[in-house]
Amino acid sequence: MYINLLKGIILIKILSISTLCVNAGDNLLDDYIRYGIENNLALQQKRENYKMSLELLREARGLFYPSMSFNMRYTLARGGRVIEFPVGDLLNPVYSTLNLLTGTQDFPQIENEYFYFYRPKEQETKVRVVQPVFHPEIWYNSRIREHEKEIGQIDIEIYKRALVAEIKKAYFNYIKSGKVEKIIEETIELIRENLRVTESLVANDMATEDYTYRSLAELSAAEQQLAGASGKRQVAAAWFNFLLNRPADTPIDVSIEHDKMFLIPGSSNGPLSVEEREELQKTGLMIEMAADYERLAMSNRYPKLTAVVEYGIQGTRYSFGRDDDFLLASLVLSWPLFEGFQNRASVQQARIKRNTTELMHRETEEILNLEIINTWHELEAARKAVEAAESRVKSANTAFRITERRYSAGQAPLLEYIDARTSMTNAGINMAISRYELSAKYAEYERAAALYIFY
Repeated sequence: MYINLLKGIILIKILSISTLCVNAGDNLLDDYIRYGIENNLALQQKRENYKMSLELLREARGLFYPSMSFNMRYTLARGGRVIEFPVGDLLNPVYSTLNLLTGTQDFPQIENEYFYFYRPKEQETKVRVVQPVFHPEIWYNSRIREHEKEIGQIDIEIYKRALVAEIKKAYFNYIKSGKVEKIIEETIELIRENLRVTESLVANDMATEDYTYRSLAELSAAEQQLAGASGKRQVAAAWFNFLLNRPADTPIDVSIEHDKMFLIPGSSNGPLSVEEREELQKTGLMIEMAADYERLAMSNRYPKLTAVVEYGIQGTRYSFGRDDDFLLASLVLSWPLFEGFQNRASVQQARIKRNTTELMHRETEEILNLEIINTWHELEAARKAVEAAESRVKSANTAFRITERRYSAGQAPLLEYIDARTSMTNAGINMAISRYELSAKYAEYERAAALYIFY
């Protein structure tokens, strides 16, 4: 993995390399990262949200195609409106005249006809096909869904990059906690050896008995410190396993020599730019989507044209003769002329949203620039802290060895010995913390500069 990171660092002209961890742990950490990307619960939720955006896009694209429906209606009616057909009023005067002219009664008087508006029985069965011909909102809605799908994919990439950094930091924190715990255990062994030497000095009247009690107190304090360090290591392990979606007590492989560190590239050219950050790609897409929302609101001013075709049968009973079927084909034009200025307000809202998104894009760029500058300087400070810690360890170890020989010979007081041992222990702990803090700071800078390459 770190070989791949070095390829990205070539872009900033590597000038120096600080040796901090072995390549043996390289593939191991990469395996953990791949496992975390595959199983992390939050990332799985992001993937499900992306699948939802894909389905919404398919739904939007489906509006371009014709819709077909089968409709069937059978009606039984009784009562209702009555329609009068004045056939008697129309024909009786004519019939009377004809009877008079012919001298006969061949043309009888007839009554007006009355019938119900609803037929007692009626059925209509048809297939209806509707095809949008000109619907601008369908086009813009599809574009918006396309942008949402792309944003969903970018959200996954953003979280993946953050997850990689968190996994690395959690892994380094776990190793750091183990290293601190080991240093304290070594310190306890020194205290026990010191207690043995102290008891020997007291037995030979070369030291007073209070030296023994002071050593016992130091031993208890170290054991208490060890318990705290062990708790921190267990918490660090639980957090690391949580990121990988594993049980909290799952063993963590640390096939890395604690006295070595990962190779942390260095450069005097300063921090990189944020052009590769997915957040900027996301806000750029959000601007395009806001513009499409504005066009969508404006499209409400345009007419809409729809083609409708219906074919079926109708009558008082079900029959399939030539006279029973029917076919209707229509072109339907709808053009909103006035909607109480609602459309104008919608356009203005969409325009404001687009302006807000553009401002958010600029703000995001500034925030990311500030973030990469901060992480760069924190990385450089951590690098210098490691150099100072290495020097401190050398001095503290040398001072302790000298003081230990003097104390064993009865030439140095116990307080001087305790002070030298405490300085050495603190220097060792500080060295472990500084080294792994440097690795963690680089993981943060790697995320801020988008240096990690996914395969």
